Amino acid sequence: MAIFRISGRVIDRKTSRGISGLRIEAWDKDLVLDDLVGSTISDSEGTFEIEFDGSYFQEAGLDKEADLFFKIFHKDKLFTDTKDSVLWNVKAQDTQVLLELDAPPQEETEGSEVRHGMVSLRSGPVPCSPFHEPGRFGRIFPYLPAYENSEQFLIALGKKGGLMDEGPGDDAAGESTTIPAGFTFFGQFIDHDLTFDTTSSLERQNDPTAIRNFRTPILELDSVYGMGPEASPYLYDQKNPGKLLIGTAENPDDLPRNIQNRALIGDPRNDENLIISQLHLAFLKFHNRVVDEVKARGFRGEAVLPEAQRLVRWHYQWIVLNEYLPLIVGQAIVDDILKNGRKFYFWQRQPFIPVEFSVAAFRLGHSQVRNRFRVNEKPEKELFDLSVFGAVPPEEVVDWKNFFQFDSCQPPQFSKKLDAKIASVLLNLPVPIVGEDDSRRSLAIRNLLRGRSFALPSGQTVAKAMGIKPLSDEQLGLKELGYKEEAPLWFYILKEGEVQTGGETLGEVGGRLVAEVLIGLLEGDFMSYLKVDPCWVPCLPSNKPGEFKITDLLKFAEVV
Repeated sequence: MAIFRISGRVIDRKTSRGISGLRIEAWDKDLVLDDLVGSTISDSEGTFEIEFDGSYFQEAGLDKEADLFFKIFHKDKLFTDTKDSVLWNVKAQDTQVLLELDAPPQEETEGSEVRHGMVSLRSGPVPCSPFHEPGRFGRIFPYLPAYENSEQFLIALGKKGGLMDEGPGDDAAGESTTIPAGFTFFGQFIDHDLTFDTTSSLERQNDPTAIRNFRTPILELDSVYGMGPEASPYLYDQKNPGKLLIGTAENPDDLPRNIQNRALIGDPRNDENLIISQLHLAFLKFHNRVVDEVKARGFRGEAVLPEAQRLVRWHYQWIVLNEYLPLIVGQAIVDDILKNGRKFYFWQRQPFIPVEFSVAAFRLGHSQVRNRFRVNEKPEKELFDLSVFGAVPPEEVVDWKNFFQFDSCQPPQFSKKLDAKIASVLLNLPVPIVGEDDSRRSLAIRNLLRGRSFALPSGQTVAKAMGIKPLSDEQLGLKELGYKEEAPLWFYILKEGEVQTGGETLGEVGGRLVAEVLIGLLEGDFMSYLKVDPCWVPCLPSNKPGEFKITDLLKFAEVV
């Protein structure tokens, strides 16, 4: 008999936060007697799932489709119902619902909304893998065998002076012709918005289902907003409700900092280097300008912050989907997924972060990093000379015209190509990053060993599983290192971009993995613009009405 599966979320209509501890009953509406088809309790995020088959409401084989409404109970008392908005003719399939109501007083709820031991930030569920609880990693291809090769092979491949070493030459020789250098750091910003793994190790095999992700795998900017003004008050301006703190007494164009010059932000990794630090600052300023815009539109009081966050998130999501992804994977893959759907990245309830994405495909940015960057009017600096060890002096503030294309008459620096060559500076990481006792100073070696520790499949195995013709041995060029018919997934994805597109975008395997995951995360988020209003277009000022690029964000944030 056909199975009906109802996945939903119950939220406070004022704050859009999930409400936990409510009993949700699903009923089939009939002319005489309504039928109870299932019930459950909303979890800490307000999410719930009810599954039933036709036997719960069919009579004599009639009524093949359910007419659903819900009863919501608080402390065993009927709190409200949805009889006035019945879902008619619900088919036997996965159906998602969003129940908005005036929440019981906070002191009466049966538990606060908690994420990773702290109060949750927003109106959005914590996604999970089909195989394990929310907040963890998972696999797209759990049935594929692990890639096997010796540690010596991986070290030889990723070492300084090895096949992946681009050499100390001029950065311009290996530049992309289409991707400005700023997108290297925007990709890093996206990654920090999605994942934060503090528990895995290079020394042992890691089960992704047991690795904790200390970021919510949603494009929601929790790296910017923390856990909201109640749980992360140090991020917010108490004198200007709804706004985020910005700057120091010495430099208004820096992140807010404590007396030891530690940045007061939602993710400490966004203060690792000057460029990502200043990009995070741009998002803080962007939010504050949006708060002013929201107030000008008539929002007041507690309604200001949620509306400002929605606009900030939706414009950020628009940039990811409509500017970043086409540059990285090509417009054709994006269009195909949006039109024909995803082919490989699926989940049973809510999205999760696949290790094929986080440990391999989305480490594409390591190939894009230049050895040197022109930050402002000063001479170029090597990458690790841009490390942040405290407050940013006013003279070091980033000129974003060096990183993004604002004017055709003033081209920016461009990122390195998406190929299997890594800037030499990344193959000899400084002691403050890896420690004095760690001999594996090459970022390439560390990436390759991490892929091995997570038992990732080989690139050829993944290509075959996706129905894509693998690269040939000659194209991979690994025979001199003791190559054993298969290549590490991370190396394979970079080499594929080099072979198939000349490094201008990722290739078929890498491009499909990155695009399906990022689009899937948007499609799986109850509150993303792609889920709530897929026909939405940006409404903030931009160079071209109806569009919104990173340059428009930086202009609106008044950092250019």
